[in-house]
Amino acid sequence: MKSFAFAAALMMAAAPLAAQPVSVAGGNWDNIPAIDAKGEYQISTDTMERLATLAEEKVCDVPGFKRNRINLTVPFLVQFDAQKTVQRVVVARLGCTQLEQLLGGAALQLTRMGEYAPTGENQTGWYRSELSLSLR
Repeated sequence: MKSFAFAAALMMAAAPLAAQPVSVAGGNWDNIPAIDAKGEYQISTDTMERLATLAEEKVCDVPGFKRNRINLTVPFLVQFDAQKTVQRVVVARLGCTQLEQLLGGAALQLTRMGEYAPTGENQTGWYRSELSLSLR
């Protein structure tokens, strides 16, 4: 059986992404403070299967996202409000809507579960991190 290994372990509940504050953008995010992952969660079987299916069916032409090997690191941003509630997640543009939605949903769910929390370093509430995954 194939397995995913994440630098920051992921877990995502199945939920419609249309109702969630996830978007996609490009740009240089180096000036945004980094946020650390606690590493307490794992990606759901459903999400793993959906990622594997995207790779197998060659739905996405993204470097590092191939049929026989997935080796991908995707930056994302999280915005928190004053009560430390997640307001938005922005995933780096990959050029594949389905992959962006899956990874954005995973980042959002992780943040809502407490995997990522604001440190107070950034008064505007924006922080950056990345999701790393590997499948052989």
